Amino acid sequence: MHLQNAIFSPEPIERLEIVPLDEQWIEPVREVLYRHHAMLVIQDDKTQVIFFPQGTTRTEIFPRLRKSRYRIALPDGFSLTAYPQINGDLYAIGIDPRELPARSQNITQAHETQYNQNSGKPTDHDQTNNL
Repeated sequence: MHLQNAIFSPEPIERLEIVPLDEQWIEPVREVLYRHHAMLVIQDDKTQVIFFPQGTTRTEIFPRLRKSRYRIALPDGFSLTAYPQINGDLYAIGIDPRELPARSQNITQAHETQYNQNSGKPTDHDQTNNL
């Protein structure tokens, strides 16, 4: 087996322990995962776990940056990105904002507005709805 094939080969994944999500993101992320037959389980204040359907794979994204990054691909074609944290046991996740329910997109726009106002950059999201 060539080393390159070993590096890029997808491997099965059934669960992923993640950095606890902020309260405002729990339900929107749950909804997205549910639509793709995955499940977010909150075990306690410090432990949140995503359980994936059979056939889900994890592939490292290259080139590597400071840390590894992984593409988690579900059988229906949906994917998310997982970023290992310092201790390596927990992962931060990234989900395409277009997958989030409409009310969550308002949260995303509000965060972008706040970031752009703090950095002095103009933004297209001057009008946002408060949740």
